[in-house]
Amino acid sequence: MYDWTFERISAELLSILQDRFPEGLTSSISPPKTTRVPPAGSAQAEKVRIAYGVPRNSTDPSQGWINLNASYTDTVFEKGLADYSSVAFALIPAGQDVDDSDVVFDVEILQLDDEMM
Repeated sequence: MYDWTFERISAELLSILQDRFPEGLTSSISPPKTTRVPPAGSAQAEKVRIAYGVPRNSTDPSQGWINLNASYTDTVFEKGLADYSSVAFALIPAGQDVDDSDVVFDVEILQLDDEMM
């Protein structure tokens, strides 16, 4: 998978998200926000840009995320990702002019209670 391009990863991601969440991704943070996922291979999907980010601190993702600035021709290897790397994504809708430095990764991390462990 190290030779996979971000174009291939993005197509796979959109396909999986569409299959798993046909009504869109809904955040659990109040107020809930739903992000529609265009079907992979559709004209809408071609217009959506996906940004990828990695944690500022790999042992503490709560410190925020850094945009990988991955182009669709970059590979996983070229961006320094390894097995079990934490990676976030953000869907940037068509027509939304967002600078790479302005991408916000809204990442929800499951917190297990002591009672659950």
